Amino acid sequence: MKKITLFTSFVSSILFAQKPEKGWHLLELEQDHINGISVERTYKELLKDKKSTAVIVGVLDSGVDYFHEDLKDVMWVNPKEIPNNGTDDDKNGYIDDIYGWNFIGGKDGKNIDKDNLELTRLYRKYKQQYEGKSESDLKSQQEKNEFAFYLNIKKDYEQELQDAQAGYEQINSIKKGLDSLILKIGGIPNFSMEKLKEYTPLSSSTQTAKFILLSTFTKIEDPK
Repeated sequence: MKKITLFTSFVSSILFAQKPEKGWHLLELEQDHINGISVERTYKELLKDKKSTAVIVGVLDSGVDYFHEDLKDVMWVNPKEIPNNGTDDDKNGYIDDIYGWNFIGGKDGKNIDKDNLELTRLYRKYKQQYEGKSESDLKSQQEKNEFAFYLNIKKDYEQELQDAQAGYEQINSIKKGLDSLILKIGGIPNFSMEKLKEYTPLSSSTQTAKFILLSTFTKIEDPK
């Protein structure tokens, strides 16, 4: 159901803004009829005239754009590191770690082009060593412990992969239904709520598509 909900947001952006305006993701459903994250409204209403208090926040995520207009002037800076001199000035093992460090890569700052889930990284790491082996092939207790850990990781990885593939198939099926439905009732330029309600789907995919579009229109017309 979560996948369908996310997809309806995508659908509404296509129907009501064939060329989404810049910063659409910062807008707000109730006021702007766009499924954004309400940043603009937060600044104008919740944070208006409030004084700020300095707080250092450590981000454990997939990265930070430290050139962003909201961050570039307030980013924490490592006071013991000299920027861009190629030297580990504070002797902590990381060269030029001015704003922190991307631990997905190595200490040389390389190998950070592709970001995977921790589950995927662990699966790839131990697969090279233990794939195709059994416990009887192992000698040390450490290897046996790692092998048992790998089997658990493999099980979780394969389940995640199966779920992801099923989700992709579901969304792909919905997309095909939407494409078909929109074409059958005149395409996006001639699309309307009235035509949508009048159209009788002839397949399960277009029936699902009609349900999603009606739900999307209803939420946009009456956000409450």
